[in-house]
Amino acid sequence: MARWFVCAAILTITVQVHGSVHDYDLKHWTSQDGLSSQAVRALVQDKNGYLWVGTLSGLNRFDGKKFTIFNTRNQKNLASNAINRLYLDSSGRIWIGTRSGLSLLNPETLTFEKVNIFGEVTDVIEMSPGRFLVAANGLFSVQDKKITRLTSVTTPVSQLEKTEDGIWAASSTELFFIKQDNKTPEVKKYPLFEDAFRTVVNDLYWNNKEQTLYIATESGLYEFTREKGNQESGDIPGERRAVYRIHKDRSGALWVSSDGILAYRNPLNEWENINDEHLDHKPWFLDILEAKDGAIWLASSGEGLYRAEEGNVARIMPQDVLEKKSVVLQQMRKASFGWLLDISWVS
Repeated sequence: MARWFVCAAILTITVQVHGSVHDYDLKHWTSQDGLSSQAVRALVQDKNGYLWVGTLSGLNRFDGKKFTIFNTRNQKNLASNAINRLYLDSSGRIWIGTRSGLSLLNPETLTFEKVNIFGEVTDVIEMSPGRFLVAANGLFSVQDKKITRLTSVTTPVSQLEKTEDGIWAASSTELFFIKQDNKTPEVKKYPLFEDAFRTVVNDLYWNNKEQTLYIATESGLYEFTREKGNQESGDIPGERRAVYRIHKDRSGALWVSSDGILAYRNPLNEWENINDEHLDHKPWFLDILEAKDGAIWLASSGEGLYRAEEGNVARIMPQDVLEKKSVVLQQMRKASFGWLLDISWVS
């Protein structure tokens, strides 16, 4: 009697899969959920995991279920209800930049104190432990409650960005670079070029690998290097469109918020866009925060608070694998750059 043996050759490979922005699940909170205002402008997470949400009508602490509201009625040392910026320093305190000055919050004791910088405060950054720069109607250095105005900066400063060796600052007419290793800050000035001149600068993003500063403005996205000066950016979507925020998450993916579009690109894929076809309104996000658990929080200018969390991945197989007749998923593992799939097929 003849015997037939059927042999199945099993080949196991590892496939690197990079997620899509459309693989994220969105959650949404508005004033109907207890948020003090749907005009959200700033986000920060404290060391205990609470999310702090700055709006045009007060400060909110969110524990995942309910919002606790702090405003000038219940906190006399909150400079204003109209909040521009929230910044967590190395000691765990939260700096609150508002339209009418600067306040400091201890999130452990829920106590506020005013800092003697008045007028609109748009950004705060820690140069070194206990030493801060504040962007306001000029540029201020704060250390041990001593406030010093940098007299070489005579115009209002809107944004700050930290690099390995200093701080970039932007006004509507100039860029400034402040060396952070000097006790008396040394300031170098660079003019903005014509198309970006006298426009509002919404964000700065430093790409250390490229040694390039990206400048998000109301008239588009620009890049600056010391060698080339200013030029329009063809790298990140946003030309001739207001750009509000640029964020690079821990996986290396870029999130860019512009007028009507939230653009996303992971390290190996092309740009993807979220627009009003995906949401029930035109996207206009003024801040982007990556939480400790990897979730992305989005501050909408008029639609409240969003949370984007990685959900089920629908696009998990490259085309050459899908064409195989029998594919078996053995294991799926999260990596810093995306997903690793251990698969095998019968050939």
